[in-house]
Amino acid sequence: MMASTTTQSTKSRPTYLPVRKITAGAFTGSLVTLTVLILNTYNPVFKQPDSQISGEISSAATTILTFIVSYLVPPSREEIVVSEDGSAKSGQR
Repeated sequence: MMASTTTQSTKSRPTYLPVRKITAGAFTGSLVTLTVLILNTYNPVFKQPDSQISGEISSAATTILTFIVSYLVPPSREEIVVSEDGSAKSGQR
């Protein structure tokens, strides 16, 4: 059996609040989606139906940028991993 690398103190508690990485990723995905919508609607270059940004390109850009931002954003000082009932959960100190 592998040793647990998570730390749980008596002051830590599981939380269902989204951690900072998840919030940043969700914001990035929303921002990319709105940017594509604005470009396709208002930018003269993308107004022609044959030159609009496709859903596939928009989806790929959203996925890639969300991953990059979520990977680069560090967890906050209050966020920890709590082991509860054999599963890892987000927690707060």
